[in-house]
Amino acid sequence: MYTKNIVSYKIFYKVSIVLIGKAAILVPDRIVKHNHRGAFRLFYLKQPTAAYAEGVARAMQTFVQREVEERPIRRGPLPGRYMEWTMEQRQAKEEARIKAMIITKKQLDTKELEKRRKPLQKLDEENERKKRKQKERLKQGETIFQHTVASLFPDVVKGRPPQPPDPYAGGDSHAAQLDCFQRYQQLQEAMERFIPAHPLQYEFSFKNLLVASRAKDQSCFRAHAHTRRRRLERQQRTPEEPEGRPGEEEPADLEERELIEEMEDIV
Repeated sequence: MYTKNIVSYKIFYKVSIVLIGKAAILVPDRIVKHNHRGAFRLFYLKQPTAAYAEGVARAMQTFVQREVEERPIRRGPLPGRYMEWTMEQRQAKEEARIKAMIITKKQLDTKELEKRRKPLQKLDEENERKKRKQKERLKQGETIFQHTVASLFPDVVKGRPPQPPDPYAGGDSHAAQLDCFQRYQQLQEAMERFIPAHPLQYEFSFKNLLVASRAKDQSCFRAHAHTRRRRLERQQRTPEEPEGRPGEEEPADLEERELIEEMEDIV
């Protein structure tokens, strides 16, 4: 409601300026001015002139700018947010009241506090300026690095010879691709004819494998059973019952040694 009144007053004052200018031109011996309360009054002039009418219109325009346009417009809450706006206003008033109460109770001088606050503000501004410069320096890190390398290692920055062209950069030609596809199609057709003509025959039998493995184990046991038995008897024999002459090897030991030598030769 307050905002609407301000807008209506603004329109009224602007229309009044136009009407005042016209009245001053039509009736040069009369002029309308406002008093200290803002009410308009009619005055008579002894020597009315057009320049004086322009001055009055200019003064009225200055009044409108000072009292209407430059006056801060009170902003109300947004639609549906009246409670939040009321709480914010109350919170701001409460904070201002608490600050005033603390200053009054502790008998603090606001001017002295402002003087003490200025160095802290300058320090904060200095820190912000340093942070801003640091961010700008970080953004220019790549350029600074290149300049540093150029100043410390000028030989590295010298112009290098151009690299040879890559033969595979442009890819295969259309003719080469067509030839590759044709060969693949021919190979596919050949495999389609070969696979049905030569089906896979799965002849493995785990039962036959077990039988063959068992027969091999039995033959190996029969071949070396006597040698193993003699070795066990020799280990269990006491020293008081020597067998054979000293320095004479048994036939089983000879066979075992020959077998080991044959395996070493194979390896």
